[in-house]
Amino acid sequence: MTTLVCSISITILVLLEILLLIRVARLRKYAYADDLTGIKSFRGFSLHVKTMINKANRDNTELAIAIVDIDNFRRFNHESYQLGDCVLKEFCNLLTTTLPPESLVARFKIGDEFIIAFPNTAKSVAEQHLKQMLAICASSDFSCLNGLPGFSVSFSFGISVYALNEDPGATIERAEQSLRAHKGHS
Repeated sequence: MTTLVCSISITILVLLEILLLIRVARLRKYAYADDLTGIKSFRGFSLHVKTMINKANRDNTELAIAIVDIDNFRRFNHESYQLGDCVLKEFCNLLTTTLPPESLVARFKIGDEFIIAFPNTAKSVAEQHLKQMLAICASSDFSCLNGLPGFSVSFSFGISVYALNEDPGATIERAEQSLRAHKGHS
């Protein structure tokens, strides 16, 4: 009888441990992924970009960082938050399917800003990728909600290149400065 009770107790403990591991995995996913769009959160980006930075330092390769901001995003949210959410989802889908698969895409700061890491990529090549993305967005029909006519979306971006052994925050700051300069001249 004692052996049976011990066996059942061990089985219950193993099942509880499995349930706990599943719950931890879900929490980890929510901590590192954006709930609305499914792409990485900035926290998830920060964790994964460290690997890219280490590789860039080790191999002496370039790592371009871009900040992307959807132009006049407020107009979508003023129409409805549902429309704004739909635009974000479709835009993220275009980002993740259009940019090179090795790119790391994440939400950044406020709702309509994104950060992208382009490993082994010169600034000019990252710029070409984003200009292609601009053309695709301009020709895409963002017909998010039934009953509303389709529309296109544009965005502004700024790019910087990680300098070997520099603080990644400095690279991001330069990309933000580049974005602000771009928005000031758009």
